[in-house]
Amino acid sequence: MKIHVHSMSDLLSKIEAVAEQQNALHVKRIAVRFGKNSFISPEKFRDHFSEISVGSVAEGCRLALQFVEIDEDPGASDILLTAVDLN
Repeated sequence: MKIHVHSMSDLLSKIEAVAEQQNALHVKRIAVRFGKNSFISPEKFRDHFSEISVGSVAEGCRLALQFVEIDEDPGASDILLTAVDLN
């Protein structure tokens, strides 16, 4: 399995854009929803996110991860950012 850094970088860019729009200096928590076929586990996500977020407004933020195991879910292949809580 390969984790595409581009996807994680894109996620981080979107988080930083939300923080910038709200003039926030730090992200307190993000919520991410994983579909069953997203090909990344929440554990791998935690590891990779902690690596790429170093030095960003999201460094050290709490991760609220939801893993959905339903094949028929229209988002079964998706990783969705569902919330960004700011300081």
